[in-house]
Amino acid sequence: MLATLNLIGLGSDNNPNAEYDRWALVGASFVGVAHSGAFTGAANFIAFDDVTFGSTCP
Repeated sequence: MLATLNLIGLGSDNNPNAEYDRWALVGASFVGVAHSGAFTGAANFIAFDDVTFGSTCP
């Protein structure tokens, strides 16, 4: 394992038409070469957008 991130729930801005309307930039640096990645979370309660690799912040 090269890096892990614990993400916090950001909630909603009270927009009844959008469940995922608050986002945060998060990054992690590591030494080595990654060959795979794993993204986990509760079904229907997690979203990822614009995922990049090789930078500390997208």
